[in-house]
Amino acid sequence: SERAKLHVKLPYLKNHGFKLRTQAFGNKINFDLHIPYTSPIGFWSLHFKYHSISELLSDNLLILFNPWSEYDTVYMSNQKLLEENVLNENGISYYGTALNYKPNDWHYSQFKSTIIEAMKLVFTMVELKTEDWKDPVMVSRALAKITSYDSHAGILIGQWEEPYESYDPEFEAHEPSYWDGSAEILETFVKQKGYPVQFAQCWVFASVLTTMLRFLGIPSRPVSNFESGADFYPNDLEITQFINETLNKENVWTFHVWTEAWMQRRDLSFNGSFDGWQICDGTYGIGPAPRIAIRNAKLNIKKYQKAAQIFYSEVNADFVMKDTKGNILERDISRVGKLIATKAADSDYDMEELTYEYKEIEGSVKERINYKEASRYVKRRTTRARSGPVRVGETRTMEVKIIYPQRVYVGKNLETTIQLKNNLPIRQTYTIKINAYSQYYNGQNAHYLKWCEKGLRKCGEIPSLRDYSWNITLTPKDYLPKLVPFNIIRFSAYVLNKKDNPIIEDSQSFMFDMPQLEVSRNNEIVTKSRRKRRSLDEDSSYEVKATTVKVKIDFQNPLNISLTHCMLKIQGTRINVHTKKLDDFGPLETRSIDYDVAFNEVSKNEMIVAQLFSRELDKISGKVQIY
Repeated sequence: SERAKLHVKLPYLKNHGFKLRTQAFGNKINFDLHIPYTSPIGFWSLHFKYHSISELLSDNLLILFNPWSEYDTVYMSNQKLLEENVLNENGISYYGTALNYKPNDWHYSQFKSTIIEAMKLVFTMVELKTEDWKDPVMVSRALAKITSYDSHAGILIGQWEEPYESYDPEFEAHEPSYWDGSAEILETFVKQKGYPVQFAQCWVFASVLTTMLRFLGIPSRPVSNFESGADFYPNDLEITQFINETLNKENVWTFHVWTEAWMQRRDLSFNGSFDGWQICDGTYGIGPAPRIAIRNAKLNIKKYQKAAQIFYSEVNADFVMKDTKGNILERDISRVGKLIATKAADSDYDMEELTYEYKEIEGSVKERINYKEASRYVKRRTTRARSGPVRVGETRTMEVKIIYPQRVYVGKNLETTIQLKNNLPIRQTYTIKINAYSQYYNGQNAHYLKWCEKGLRKCGEIPSLRDYSWNITLTPKDYLPKLVPFNIIRFSAYVLNKKDNPIIEDSQSFMFDMPQLEVSRNNEIVTKSRRKRRSLDEDSSYEVKATTVKVKIDFQNPLNISLTHCMLKIQGTRINVHTKKLDDFGPLETRSIDYDVAFNEVSKNEMIVAQLFSRELDKISGKVQIY
C-alpha cells in the first residue's frame, strides 16, 4: 500500500489541500479522498496507479459547492431555505399583473441523471480559467451569460412575438409557453449537440439558470417583478413612452423573472456587507449584483455596475408619458416595481414578497435619497433626482381612472369602467379618447380590440367636483381572436385639450383567468422488471425496472366555440415528456382522458404536470403528486 498512488486530474494549485488516506486489505485497497472547500468545482477524472497498473476509476468525479459547510462561500445556515433553494426539484414562478398574478409550475429536476451530460456540455462552452471555477461569483456570471444565446453560444434563444418558426429545419421550435421543465430543455440541448433550444422568454431563462445553479450546490430561486422597467434607450432611470406609440423604445413589462443566487461577495467586501442574495438575469445574461446594493443604490462598483443600473431601473425607474412634441404629460414614480416576489420556502404556492428588500417605500425621504444617489451613475442626470418627497402626479384639474373587476375567466364578458373626475369647483368641458388592445407581456401592443387605432371618443361637460363613469363591455367575440400568450389586454384613456392634444392619461393591464385541468391518479402503481444486456459482446446483464401509473385528466371547454389542434403534454419531475394529439373539443364539451405514464426514474416528491394546448386558448394546466 505504501507504493500505491492515487492521482486526481486537477490543475495544480498551490496549497490546494487535497488529502488521501489509503488502507490495504489483502488484494484490495480502500482510499478516502478529502476535497477542500477551496477546490474548483466541475467534472474531473480519477486515476489509480499501482506499480505498472494504471486504471481510470472515474471520469465523472463531480466537485460541487457545499452550502451546508460554513467554510464554503455559498454557506447558508437556514435549513428551511436550503431545502427549498437547493434540494427542491419542483417550484413556481409568478406571472400576470400585480393585481392578478398566478403561479407557473416548473420542474427544475436538478438531480435527474440526464442533467449530468447537459452540464458537461455547458462546462465545455463556458470560458473560465481554472481558478475561477472555485468562485461562485464567476461561475454564476458565466452561467447567466450562457443561458441566453448571444450569436456566439448559449442554451436558449429568446423570442417575444410570433411566429415561432425554427431557424434551422433540422431542429424543432416551440413557443416559450410549451416548456414546463428544465430537463427537457437541457436534454434537447444535448441532443442538438449544443445548438440553442428554440424558444424562451424570461421565466424560462430564469428557471433553467436556477436548475444549473442548484445542480452545482448554489442556493437559488426565481424572482418575479411586476410592472418591470425596461430602461435601455438610454439607461437613465426613466421609462419614457409617447402618446404616439410608434415613437416608443422603452416599455414596462407586465412581469419579468430573474434568478437570485446566495453567496458571499469577498470580491467586494471582507465584512460581509454585500453577502447574501445576488441577482442574475439569464434573459439579459447579466449578474450577479448584490440585492442589498440595489436597495441602497450602490451602483458605482465596476464589478457589477452595468448590471446594477439595469436592475435598479427594473424595480424603481420613473414612468414618464410624453406627447408627440416631447412635453411631459405625466410622471409616475410608483408604477415600476409594483410587486416583487418569490415562492415561500414553507409552502407549495404561497408568495414571499420581496418588494422592500429591493427598494424603500416609494416617495419616502429615504427612497428619494437613494434615487438621487443612483442617478449619479447613469448616463445622464434625471429630472427626478431631487431631495424630499416627490408626488406621484401633479394636482390636476381632471383625473381619469380605469377600473377592472377582480377576476374574469376567459370566455366571459369583461366589464370595464372608465371614470373621469372634475377636481375644480367649476363646470368643465372634456373630450376623452379610449383604446383597448391585447398585449404581449413585455409591454408591446399586439392587436386593437373592438375599435380601430382612432379609439372611442366621448365629449361633454362635467359639473364641479363631480365624476362621470362609462361602462364598456368586451365580449369573447371582441377579444378571443386577438389574445396572445398570458391573455393580457390593456385599456388606455386620454383626456384631450381644446387642440385635441392629450393632457392626462391612464393605462392599466388586465389578465383573464384560465380554467384548470383536473388531474388525478390511480392509487395503484405497477412496477415491472426485465433483464437487459449491457452490449452485444457481453453476457452480463442488469435489471431494468419500469413503473406505470394511470393518470386521469378532466376538462371542460369554457368557450362556445370548438378548441382545435389540441395536444396533451405530460411531464414529471424526473419523468420524461409524453405528448398525445387529441380530437377537437366541441363548444362547452366536457371530457375525461385516461393516460398510462411510464417511467424509470422518479424523485421522492415526484409531481406530474399536464398541459393542454389548442389554437384558440393559451395553455391550460393541472398537476398531481405521485409520491
